Order: sequence, then C-alpha cells, then structure tokens
Amino acid sequence: MSFKKRRFGFIGDSSSGPTGRNKRSKNNTDDMNRTVATNEPGLRSTSTSPASSISANSRTSAPSHGKPISKVSGQTILSTLKGSMNILLKGCGLFTPLESVVRDIVNALEAIECTSEQDQDIYQLLSGLPQWAIVLSAYLSESQPGRMSKWVDNIINVLREEVDYITTRQQNWRGRNLTNSEEGAEALRQCYCRIESSFRQLQTDASLSTWKIADDHLKDSRLHDMHPVHDARYDSSFSDKIERRGCFSNTRVTVLETILQWAKDPSGAKLHWLSGMAGTGKTAIAYSICQELEQNGRLGASYFCFRASPDCQDVGRILPTIAHQLARKFYPFRSTLCRILGEDPSISQRNVSTQFEHLIKSPLLEVKNLLPDGLVVVIDGLDECVDSRTTKNLLELLAEQAGLLPLRFLLTSRPELSISALIPTSHHQTALVLHLHDIRAETVEADIRTYLSVALAKLNLSGEQIQKLTERAGVLFIYAVTLARYLTGGSPGSSTSSRLSTVLTGESRSAGKQNRDVDLLYKTILDQIFEDETLEESELELIRNVLWTVVCAREPVTKTALAALLEADDEKIAAALQPLQSVLHISESSHVVSTFHTSFPEFLLQSALAGPLRCDQMAQNRYLATKCFISMKKQLRFNICGLLSSQKFDDDVQNFSRQTKNAISPQLYYACRHWAEHLQSSPPCRELLLYLNEFLRAQLLFWLEVLNLRKSARKGPGALITALKWLQSNEASPEVSEMCQFIRDAHTFTITFAANPVWDTYYGTRVNGQFKGHDKLVSSLAFSPDGAHLISSSRDCTIRIWNAETGVALHFSKDSTQSANSVAFSPELASGSYDCTIRIWATHIPDGRGTISANPFKGHKAGILSVTFSPDGGRVASGSVDRTIRIWSTSTGISLASGKFPV
Repeated sequence: MSFKKRRFGFIGDSSSGPTGRNKRSKNNTDDMNRTVATNEPGLRSTSTSPASSISANSRTSAPSHGKPISKVSGQTILSTLKGSMNILLKGCGLFTPLESVVRDIVNALEAIECTSEQDQDIYQLLSGLPQWAIVLSAYLSESQPGRMSKWVDNIINVLREEVDYITTRQQNWRGRNLTNSEEGAEALRQCYCRIESSFRQLQTDASLSTWKIADDHLKDSRLHDMHPVHDARYDSSFSDKIERRGCFSNTRVTVLETILQWAKDPSGAKLHWLSGMAGTGKTAIAYSICQELEQNGRLGASYFCFRASPDCQDVGRILPTIAHQLARKFYPFRSTLCRILGEDPSISQRNVSTQFEHLIKSPLLEVKNLLPDGLVVVIDGLDECVDSRTTKNLLELLAEQAGLLPLRFLLTSRPELSISALIPTSHHQTALVLHLHDIRAETVEADIRTYLSVALAKLNLSGEQIQKLTERAGVLFIYAVTLARYLTGGSPGSSTSSRLSTVLTGESRSAGKQNRDVDLLYKTILDQIFEDETLEESELELIRNVLWTVVCAREPVTKTALAALLEADDEKIAAALQPLQSVLHISESSHVVSTFHTSFPEFLLQSALAGPLRCDQMAQNRYLATKCFISMKKQLRFNICGLLSSQKFDDDVQNFSRQTKNAISPQLYYACRHWAEHLQSSPPCRELLLYLNEFLRAQLLFWLEVLNLRKSARKGPGALITALKWLQSNEASPEVSEMCQFIRDAHTFTITFAANPVWDTYYGTRVNGQFKGHDKLVSSLAFSPDGAHLISSSRDCTIRIWNAETGVALHFSKDSTQSANSVAFSPELASGSYDCTIRIWATHIPDGRGTISANPFKGHKAGILSVTFSPDGGRVASGSVDRTIRIWSTSTGISLASGKFPV
C-alpha cells in the first residue's frame, strides 16, 4: 500500500481530514498534543467543540478539549486508541462492515507488545478520543443504516487504511515494540489524529443529517397539508383500478409525435389543447405523453380528471396537486413553495386565482433559472370536472398567464370546452389546438385496426373480420375498446362466435350524431343480455335496476351498498353484474362499481337508442330516495358506534376511524349524505312525503350524529334546505306547512350544530381551520340560510363571502370608506357601517358574488352597531350608536319605524 496520497472523501472543509501522511504528520502531532481533552472537575474547555446540532446536555454531546500537554508517550496513545475502538464496537452492530474493520484495528493494536509504563497523562487522553467514540457509538446504535451508509463507508475506508498502516509498521519493526521509540510513538500519534479527525467529520455529517431530516419533515408536513389528489396522477394506483392505459404500440403515432415535437420546441406555444369528442382516445394519448415526458425528465406534473371520483373531479384541487408534484420533483421549487405555505398555510383552500398566484406563478418565477428546460404539465379531461364556472376561471388564468411561466401545459377535453374563445384574452403566445375528430379517418382507422389485431389476437380472427370490426368502430376508440372487452369478457359458457356474429350483423353504422356509433354498440351489448332466454324475468329486472342505480348514484357505490339499496343479496348482485362487465367496471380491491366512460350514462339517460332501457331519472331518483329513507330507518340509532364517552374529542378515542367505519355501513353512509339530492330529483308524491315526515320526527338527531362521526356535519344544513325546496313543490296542505316549519327549525339547529367551531378547553386549540383574508379586525359573522356560506364584515371596510366548508374566499366587496360593523343574511345580505349607512346586497350563490341592490339606507346620526332581517326578509332592523333602532323596507329603503332607547 502506498502512503504518499490517501483520500478520505469526507464532506466539509478539506482540513477536517489529512490528505497525506508526510504532509500532515507534524501538524497532526502538534494538534494532538495541543488539544487533548481532560476530565478534571472544574476545568473549562479551551477550544471549540465540533459543530453539532446535538444538545450539549444529551448523551451525544461532543467532547470538550482540555488543557494542553507537551508530550504523550506511545504507550498512552496505544491505550487510548484501543479504548476508543472498543467503545465504538458497542454501537456499530447495525453496520457490519464498520464492526469488522473496528475489530481488525483492535486486533492490530493488541498485537503490539505494551511493555513501557503508562504516561501520567493517560487519563487526559482517555477523555479525548474515547469521548468521540462514545458520541458516535450512541448515534450509530440509533441510526438507520440506509441514512448513514455513505458516511459510515467513509470512516470504514479511513479505519481500514489505519489497520493496514499499523500492521505494516509493526511488521517492519521485526519484533520491536512500536511504542518504545520516538519514531513509533510519532507514527501512533499520526494514526490517532487521523482517526480523531475522521470521527469529528462523521459527527459533523451526522449533525447536518439531523438538521436536514428536521427540515425535510417540516416541508413534508406543509406539502401534506395541501391535500393533493394522489389518485389524479397519471400512473397512480387508482389508474389500475379504472384500467387507465396509454396507447397501444404503433397507434396514434402522428398525434403523439406532433405533441412531443411541440413539447421539445423552445419557441412553441405555452398551451396545447387536445380536443376530441367522447371516445376518441384523449386520455390514452395524454397517458402516453406523460410516459414519454417522464422518461425524458420533462414531466412537471399530471392531473387526470375523472367524474366518478369526488376528488379527481374537483377543479379546486388541480393547482394544489400540480404544485405538490412539482415540489416533490424539484428542490428549489419545494423550498420556495414551502416558505410561501409557511406564511399562509390556507392557500390551497382559496379560489383558483389565489392558488395560481401563490402556488404556481410566484414560486415558478422565483426559481425559473434553476428548473430544467422544457417542463410540461398535463391536465386531462377538464370536461369531467363538475364545477364548470371554476373550470372556466382556471382556463382563463392559464390562457392569460401561461406565457409568463417557465413550463407549458397540455390540456385535453371535449370540444364544448373550446379554448378558441379564450385565446383572444391571452397577451402571450397563442395556444395550439388539435381536434382529434378532424384527423383523417384513414389514419384513425389504421390505428384502431392495429389495436383490435392485438387486443383480439387470442380469438384468431381473420383479417376480413378485423377489417369489419374496424369499420364499425369508425373513429371512436371507445367503441373499439368496448368491443374488445365485450368479445373477450363473456361469462362462462357464453359463445364468442355468437357475440361476434351479433356485432357484425347488427345495425350498420350511419353518419349521424357524433355519439351514435358508440350508442349502437351499447345497444347491441345490452340487447344480447336482455334477450338471453336463460335469464328469469326477476333476474333481468335486477340487471335493469343495477344499471339505472349505477348511472343515477351520486357517487360510485360498492357492491355491498348496491345490494342494500336494491334489497338483494350479494350473490344476486354479483350475478347481475357478471354480464355487464363490458360496460361497468368493478374494482377487485374496493368492489366499487362504476362506468368505464361517461358516454355510457349518457346513452342510458339521453339516447333514444336505449329504448326500454332508457332510464327515467325522476322515477329512479324517487326509488333511490325511498331506499335511502328505508336504510336510515333500519340502521340509525343513538350512539351508533357505542362510544363510552361523549366528552372526549374524536381524535382522543382509540381506533376511532375503524370504529366508525365498522358501525356505519357503506349504504347507510351513502344514504345519509345523498337522500336529499335524490329527493330533490324526484316528483312530488305522498309516499316520499310520509318517509320524510318520519325521518324528521324520529331519525333527525341520529342522522346528524352519523354525519358528525364521518366528518360530514356541514352537509346537514344544505340537505335540509334541499328537502325544504322539494317539500314546497308538493301540493299545499296543513301537513306540508307544518313540515316546512319543522325543517326551518331543524335547519337553524343544524347550522348551530355544524358551523360553530369547537374549542378544546384544556389546550385551547380550535378544531376547525382558520379563514384568512381580512386585513383588520373581523367585526361580524353570519351564515347563509343553507349554512353553505359564511359572510364576514371587517374594519378593513370589506365584506367577504366564504365557502363555509372549505374556507375558500369566494368574493369580497368594498362596503364603504369606513369599517363595516355588522352583517346579516336572509337570503340577501345586509351590512351596517360606521358611516351611518345600511346597504343591501343581492347575492348570487353558489358563485358567491355580491352586488349592491339599492342605494344606502340613510337616517342614523352615528355608526351602525347591528343589523338583522325579519323572518320573511322584507324588512331589516338596525341599531346605532345614536341610541336609536330603525326598521327599514328592504325593497324601498324607506324607514318604516324608529325609536330612541335610553342607555
């Protein structure tokens, strides 16, 4: 082994470890003699301890350095090294290579004959290097091998070289003791200093690691609190459940190349819009683009909307999810974003304009020079989002702001969300638009032929048969996919040849409405099921009800919930679902039943081709509302989870989440959340009237308990208002009037129950989150009649309207030049200010925007302290600092009455 140049590879200052024996030998010896530590009581340290984030009072405190000594014997150094290595052995059990080399160095030291007397300074030395060994032994024994492996590898290299060095030197001395000469002692001193230096560096690295772990934990916590939708990532585990895939090999080649060429062109447009009608393969193309971009390191983020998923269809979570993915991939962006989130953790719950500014635009512009070039964000299926107004707002933001950002956006949707109307609003590069349905039919048919040849390979179809199937698919990939699923996914005993014959001899494709082709396929599939003579009429009836329930359900339901809603056992439901697997998806893991594509519900609900299978939405919603009431009547009860105490917070109850899920069945939870929606979509009828009356009288409180246990209490007020509207559509009667009044009273109660924040009296922490937006003191709050919105007034002279469930600020209006002091809501908004005026605002919910509907009401001589509406909303009362109360007409602004009261 050569000793001319020995590299140790530690992170940090180059002086922390020697780079050569000859160069550093004198300095190492001087350093050792100058900085040997002491254990003598009362003696203060005369040198700086190693940098460390570990507390000096903990067992891992860095050793201090004591008084200087002029010279230390070789025997003393030998004893110190041996003691240090034995201490280190105790803590390196998790690091087998390190343990091995430490044992080797102990054996090498023991091989040296120790005949000279110990130096009087042995105890001083033993408090130096051994204390470093104690520090590292304790740290190593509690560390994760994966986290420490790099630094442990470095110290292993150092110690291994020292083993070789000591062994070689001892052998060269041919039996003479290495400690009994000045040269031998000097060699041991060099060894001592090199090992101590490596120990110092290891603890420094460990301390930096501890700091980094704490910093990473804080950043992870802030990113987690954004509540990103992980299922929306293109290759999430959810994509397997819904069978989301990319394009088959050698298909859609021209389209993919066009988009990828745009992504590579640094001068290209910042927006690329892929437009296509239902079933043209937009999602498969977007998936393949994501795969290619990720392989090349240019995929910034992806968000695939999906109507059957409540999370993936929420447009308000698109930008937080994109920001989260960017932060996970790019450290500069993560650091900047986490700093912004530290200043305002609620940004992800604000409106899309605020989200875009603080989660996307600001951090991207701040670190744009540190990001890779050519990043692309892919957002698929914007037409799947349920909030069309917010979706439009997001598109307008992207059209206006994308040109400023160091990345590009690929968007896909149906043609009704045409971006062409938004292009004129952009002040930057124009967006590109590619219409899939405008691509030459020959090109699309060639791709579909390739797909069918591979997907149906096991059926050994002839080229002529493949060609006929291709012709029937036309330009609709969803037709080809559904067709392949239909031909290969038959139930046991079914004939593939008969299915193929049915498809090939069915009604010919005709040029008509854009969805007619796939509708014809759906009709063919369902006709064969319902013409099956082996099925009993009761079985066909159940299959029909399964279809109608799945397309009318407010969210995908499990097989168990489906069985309960249809009052059928699980076995019968499984049998009913079996022939429907070419049009319905059943998750193997969660057993959730959903449709493969939005074109199928549209076929059953709207297409004339559905014939007798066309779903009557009002009748089916009446059926489901009835089943919801029946489920709640059977299952709701007091203390449904059997909790031992009502005085504990939910988080303090052991296994609370598991208890609630076990006690509240999927069908009951569905019924509690959606009975009012089904009721609203039902026609007025006596049967539902009786069910509603019984529910209000007997199950109302138990229903609220279930909503509260499942963190859905805020749905209560809105459900009751929905029920009230349906009730008012029934024929007027004393019974209906009494029920309406009961619902109003129940609504008032549920607002109080659901909306008031709860405080932990022991620790003073508020359970609900904070709503941030006002710059000054908030003077008054009021809820909308349905409990869905919160109105606030402030001394910053503004009135703000909030989403009461999410805390998102929907709108704010300037009240006056002086602070707003009081607000009331019924359903118009009244505000009173210190400028002596009252204003009436016309609100447009759910948009949340407010506009002044009348001139300010004037009459008070001093600031307004309070305003409130009459029960019918036709009058508003105000109280003022001038000690008067006035009653006003909300429509005319005329003061109807006033009075002065002594204070």
